[in-house]
Amino acid sequence: MPHVFLRFPYSKASLALLEVLIAMSGVKLDLAELPTHAEEARRKMRQLLDRVEYRLRGGEELFKEYEDRFMDLFLKEQRGAIN
Repeated sequence: MPHVFLRFPYSKASLALLEVLIAMSGVKLDLAELPTHAEEARRKMRQLLDRVEYRLRGGEELFKEYEDRFMDLFLKEQRGAIN
């Protein structure tokens, strides 16, 4: 995982960890929503990484006005998922 994403929750890793803990402990948990959250987080990280790569290639002007809005929405959604 690129270091730029270390501050974001990583649902895929959480799901894998919980699956192992459930198997080891026998505790029953409903993980039905986690794969959906994991895929959504993966998609958003991919979009962000695509933008970063685009900017590194010199195309930053096209997306400059949307950068702050994208990050604000992403972080707001992540905080909402935690609460």
